[in-house]
Amino acid sequence: MTNLLDNIGNGFQRRNFLQDRNIVTVYVENEDDVPFWKHIFDQFKIPTGITPSTHERDEESGLTRGKQNVLRFANQANKDFVLCVDSDYDYLLDGATELSREIKENPFVFQTYTYSIENYKCFAEGLHQVVVEATLNDQQVFDFVAFMERYSEIVYELFLYSFYYKKQHLLEAEEYQREYQIKQTQLSQAELKRWQEANSPRELFEIKEDFGKTISIPTQVDIHGAGTLDLTKLRQVITERLAALPKIEDTILDSLKRELAELGLEPRNTYLFVRGHNIYDNVVRMFINRVFDYLKDQKFDEYNELAKTNAEFGTKRNEYKKFVFTVKRDEMTCVERILHTHKNYQSCPLMQKIKDDVRKYKVQWRSTATAS
Repeated sequence: MTNLLDNIGNGFQRRNFLQDRNIVTVYVENEDDVPFWKHIFDQFKIPTGITPSTHERDEESGLTRGKQNVLRFANQANKDFVLCVDSDYDYLLDGATELSREIKENPFVFQTYTYSIENYKCFAEGLHQVVVEATLNDQQVFDFVAFMERYSEIVYELFLYSFYYKKQHLLEAEEYQREYQIKQTQLSQAELKRWQEANSPRELFEIKEDFGKTISIPTQVDIHGAGTLDLTKLRQVITERLAALPKIEDTILDSLKRELAELGLEPRNTYLFVRGHNIYDNVVRMFINRVFDYLKDQKFDEYNELAKTNAEFGTKRNEYKKFVFTVKRDEMTCVERILHTHKNYQSCPLMQKIKDDVRKYKVQWRSTATAS
């Protein structure tokens, strides 16, 4: 494994040397991350060559994609070689764990601050524009911002509980690893196995599975002219789930609220910090397709009515039909495709944190680029 990692690191260095030493090599988790980070660095006119970790996969070693794969190079990161990762919960952990400290303190490791890039795709203020681009219809039939704020307020307290349990589990896991290293030198294999079975930390509330399922909205939603969704059932499910969990002391919960508020998490924007795929797949896609269908059908009705007196609109109707039904990728609807690729999240406060980090980094990079 060490030889493989060394070879990858050397490959990055050779790439910079053979091309242009002012081009920054950027290592990201997967292919979908490439356009996200490319767009950010381009805004600062920093030339980059971005490589997803999937390109460095080695079947024999078992090296796979993802955040851990990228962060293997944290000690090698520098002005010419930077790493970009999803924050997951590491931003909110704020240095409480070794991994979150590493990401927070390394100036050559950039993070999303939201849980992942998918959360930016779900940024409420940008969703109407997504629908407009997909339908060519600017009718305001759904208040995305109000809905996401209301949704966030409903899931906020359960998120606090789930995050608290996740943090405790991660801290216990770190302590367990430290003790394991010691026990390896003291116990036989049989004793070590028994010790592991007795002491291996277990999550009380699985944040990826239990929490993700609990916060999903119903699969059947209705979009009317007023553009509202009934979240009564979701509120009831979350209330029942909270009642079934061990109670956290009020003082601890209040302290956690203050700590997270200082980092920017508020009841109305919880969705930005929840696991991105849960929000993207089980919340936003559930209603954005309904909004898309509603506005698409409205546009069809408009063309059909106009075509009764002007044949030209019959042609326009057919062109529109081709537009909304043929722009697909892997069974995506037109609106899902645009949702997947849009960049209507530049005003998100957490995006400004990324840009602040890149702005600081550019000062160091510019001095190197000027010198060479």
